[in-house]
Amino acid sequence: MADLRLRRLLGELWTSAPGRTGLLLIATLLLVSIAVVIFYPLDFGSSKWGNPSVWADNPKTAPPVWANLFYRERRARHTVYRLNEPTEIRVARRAVEQIFRMEYELTSDLPPTFVSFSVSRVSYERRPPVVTWVVTGPDGREIALERVVLSGPRPGEESPYERYGENPRRSVAGADPRVIDDLHRFFSAEGYDTPDARTIEERLMRALFG
Repeated sequence: MADLRLRRLLGELWTSAPGRTGLLLIATLLLVSIAVVIFYPLDFGSSKWGNPSVWADNPKTAPPVWANLFYRERRARHTVYRLNEPTEIRVARRAVEQIFRMEYELTSDLPPTFVSFSVSRVSYERRPPVVTWVVTGPDGREIALERVVLSGPRPGEESPYERYGENPRRSVAGADPRVIDDLHRFFSAEGYDTPDARTIEERLMRALFG
């Protein structure tokens, strides 16, 4: 009797356009739910969806690519770069310099709204390394975004020493006030109408990529 009532109800819903639309939406949701259970790991909610470190590289406020269809000026596309191995190694007498180089081509009308960077799983044996983020323009000019000296060995810790193993160190361009000073000196040296420090800070991305 229950099956007969259900079939009659579904038949009545299928006879109208809104009813067919509702049934198709319900079927789509059921298929997506089944696919999630089959293809996604059981801990996806806690390890990915609810993990703040994952959203740090994929901010919720970043608009989708098709949003540019509604703007006159093209916005920069959200892009994530990851490097696990250095692209170049320079050996000096008392130090080894590992360079991780990532090329970014600005094809939009507007610069990115922000630039963030992170470092994780850094290990060393003797002296703590220095990590420096630098932006190099097409004209060869360089602006250092941040310079970080990793913490030294802790009492009782044995070599090799590891830093930021579980939680990466994240920074946003402009957090270091020296970036504003470097840009101010650059504009002065190049003969531009030098804006004040507050203007550079408010328009940091345009100053870096403009």
